[in-house]
Amino acid sequence: MRHDKMITRRRIIEAVRSILFGKQSSQIGVNAVAKEAGIDKVMIYRYFGSMDKLLIAFAGGSRDLASAKPTPQKEVKIAQESFLGDIVAEYLTNFLDELRRDHVAQEILRWNFVEKNALTNFVNDEREKQGKSLMSQIPFDQNKYPGIDLTAIIALLHAGINPFSLMRHK
Repeated sequence: MRHDKMITRRRIIEAVRSILFGKQSSQIGVNAVAKEAGIDKVMIYRYFGSMDKLLIAFAGGSRDLASAKPTPQKEVKIAQESFLGDIVAEYLTNFLDELRRDHVAQEILRWNFVEKNALTNFVNDEREKQGKSLMSQIPFDQNKYPGIDLTAIIALLHAGINPFSLMRHK
């Protein structure tokens, strides 16, 4: 019996992934997920409680969201003697490379422009945490440069990457 529950849960979560990968994120909902999983929609509520909780379960267990969070594969080496521009450029380049490789992350990012839901909120929260973590590692003396708002600069550059990551490459 426990094995059947695990299989059903996995089918439901895979249905979410399939809908996202199928470029139908705007159609994602209880009915679409149930149809894709081949189950009655009551099962979604039984196993997850709500669509939001299902999306959070998908986000929490999905290895596909690595770049949506984002977590660049190449770690940015931050040393005290590193030039600030090099640190930021390396991080943002890694971030763009990861987004271009991860099609699920791209779909979630597109979806984020259209609507807010538990999944897009989760991804936004993770991105904000990582941005704060990066900022805490950068050797930047705000007192030495009071006219520079490094957080704002990085946020603008980061936001500028999103449209480039969504461009189709031939």
